[in-house]
Amino acid sequence: MAELPLAAIKRLASVKGKEFRVGEDAVELIGKAAEIWVKQLANESFIFAIHAQRRTLKAVDVAAILDKMGMKIPAEKPKVAAKKKK
Repeated sequence: MAELPLAAIKRLASVKGKEFRVGEDAVELIGKAAEIWVKQLANESFIFAIHAQRRTLKAVDVAAILDKMGMKIPAEKPKVAAKKKK
């Protein structure tokens, strides 16, 4: 059974403004493939975390694997914590 929501996968797989549809069997297969890919990405990323003597997977670990794969994901602006008033 798929862990990812099939409606979201269908929305992502759809081609906007085109006369194409995505069959339910295709959505299910894309979902399974996405789950496998995410698990492999996480497993390979954990190698970097372990090398850094951490048990927590961080974005830098995942980014290293994505870079190794030739995938560039635009970085988001870091979230700045609000200062506490005294």
